[in-house]
Formats: sequence, C-alpha cells, structure tokens
Amino acid sequence: MHLAWGSVFWEEGQYDSVMVRGEAAARLAEAHQSPLYLAWAYHLIALIHGRQGNTKEQLAYYQKALPLWQRGGDSLGLSSSLHNLGTLYYDQDQYDEAEKYYRRALQLRQPLPYHERTANAYEGLGLVAHARQNYQEALQYYQKAITLLERAGDPASLGKVYQKMARLFRDQKEYGEALRYYQRALEALEQGGDRLGVAQVYNSIGFLYYLRGDYGQAIESAQKARAICEQLGAQEELIRCQINMARAYREQSNFTQALETLQRAAQIAEQIKDKSRLAEIYAAIGTIYRYLNQSSEAIAYCHRAMSIWEELQDLENLAEINSYISRVYYEQARYKEALSHIQKSISLHEKIGHQKGLADAYLKGSLIYIAQKQYAEAMKYS
Repeated sequence: MHLAWGSVFWEEGQYDSVMVRGEAAARLAEAHQSPLYLAWAYHLIALIHGRQGNTKEQLAYYQKALPLWQRGGDSLGLSSSLHNLGTLYYDQDQYDEAEKYYRRALQLRQPLPYHERTANAYEGLGLVAHARQNYQEALQYYQKAITLLERAGDPASLGKVYQKMARLFRDQKEYGEALRYYQRALEALEQGGDRLGVAQVYNSIGFLYYLRGDYGQAIESAQKARAICEQLGAQEELIRCQINMARAYREQSNFTQALETLQRAAQIAEQIKDKSRLAEIYAAIGTIYRYLNQSSEAIAYCHRAMSIWEELQDLENLAEINSYISRVYYEQARYKEALSHIQKSISLHEKIGHQKGLADAYLKGSLIYIAQKQYAEAMKYS
C-alpha cells in the first residue's frame, strides 16, 4: 500500500510524500523480512534522492537494493537498479563504472522478452562510447537499440535513440546527417505522442542551426519548441528554449532581445528552484551586459552566478566565472580585482586538474602584470 501511494504522489510531483511512503514501506519490509518489497522501497527512495539532487544517497540506496533483488530472484528489478547506477556514474563522467553497470544490466536483459529494456542498455553503452569519442562504437550500439525498438514497435523510445544518433553526427560536425536523424526523431516522437520529446528535438535542431551559423533558423526552431513547452507547462525545457534563443540573438547582436529572453528564463528557473540553471543564466546575462558596455551590471550578475556555484560546490564553473570576472575587471583597468579573480581561477583549475583552463588562466594573469609593467611578475605566469 505504501508503495502504491508513493507512485501516486510521484505522478503528482509530491516528492516529500513519496519519501515518507518509501521509508514507511522499507520499515515494513524489514519487519516482515521481505527482500523484494524492501528492494522496491529502496529503489523508490533512490529515485527521490535523485530528484532532490542527493547523488550520494541515491547511489547508496541503489547499491542496497542490488543484493535484495538477487535474493528475491527478480532479474528485471536487478537490471533496473544496475542500469540506473550506470546512468548515475555516466552523469558524473565516471565512464568505466558506468560501462560496468550498463554491461551487467545488458547481460540480465538479453535473455528476457523485453526488447525495450535491452535496447535501453545498448543506449547506455552508446552514450559511454560517445562520451569517450569512440563514435563508430557508439553508432553500433545505437543501431542495435534501433533494431530492437523497431521490433518492439515503440516509436517514442525509437525517437529518443534517433536523437542520440543525431547528436553523435553533430559532434562529428556532420550536420546534414545530424539533421536527417533529428527529422526521423521528430516523426517517431510525434507518432508515439511524446510532445515533450518533440519540443526537445526542435530545441536540438535550433542548436544545430546555431552551430551552422544560421541564427534565424535557430530562433525559429527554438520558438517552435517554446510553443509546445508553454502548452505542456514543461518549465525545465522552456528554460532551454529561452537560452537557445538568447544565444542566437546574441550572435545577431540583438542584445536587448537576448537580455529579455534570458531574464524570462531566470524567472522560470527561480520559480522551479533550479539553482544550477539559474547560475548559468545569470552568467549569460552578465556576458550580455558586457557586450552592452555595462560593466557594473555584468560583474553583478557574474557574482550572482558565482555565489550559487559556491553553494553548489561546482568547482569547474567557479573556475570559469572567476576567469570571466577577471576579464571584465581587466578591460576596466581594475587590475587589483582582475588579479584577485584570476588567482582564484588558477587555484580552482589546479584543484580540478583542468590543464587547458589552467594554461588560459596563467596567460591572463601574465597579461594583467604586463598591463601594469610588472614584467618580472608576468614572467612567473608564462
């Protein structure tokens, strides 16, 4: 009963209530020594921790569920937890771990008559290969997934794989092939009735046009996506529409329109309490104010972004925003502030081991000293 109510609350977005029900179900399962019921409870709790951004707890609960699925003899449940672990590690760029769990999920799913689940495991392996830039290997995994999904007659899932194929070609700068697969994704998702998926593809097509330098088409595609998102109330994807449009407006030097579009995105991110997106938008607004030669506003918004990334302990973005703030101060000949921020950027890049960013930060540091005619200090940054 607790798990049933948990599913209801999940559909309604009442995640705190889902957590309460999941924990109650876990206590009941422990009392009755029911491994499968306890595995489902842990699986549900893991999902909620994921929604709340508690990655460490989410990993722990999926791991706790694994031996319980095995004791209960539920191969399908076990494969779901394994696959979700693979996805968690993939999202953290831990590709060796991700591949390990996706392969374990695939081994369990291949003998089962659930083509969609097996295809999903191939997709995961394709994502890992893509992230490693093993494009031919990724293509083979995606093609295996497509074959299974065509056999299963699942157009919505098929559309998702076509999207991944399109991104694969996009990242190889094969834009014609990428567009062809995006069009196939649109057809499949429309057939499957996945309106949000359709919006996501229009957004991706818009970004593809942006990469090709066709900013008018980029805006038009993002506007199509926005119209669908507004109908669905899909706030997260709506933010992505606004960001994509703003990026294209910026390249057209339409800074006023870019700023209005980003400010609308910020309002949505604040409403849904998406701090990570909000920081990204604040940083983008800062760049627009810099283009408008409004340096004080640029710095203010960059500091807003920096505060959020400090709270989230996002070291990579902190390193980049400090570097950018340093650049704005440098352009104003405010060298003391510029040096302070570039030193923070250097320290952060060293901490995360980002060599390219570190080299760039050292170069900027040397330029700051050169501007002050402190050549001996500049040499230390060379």
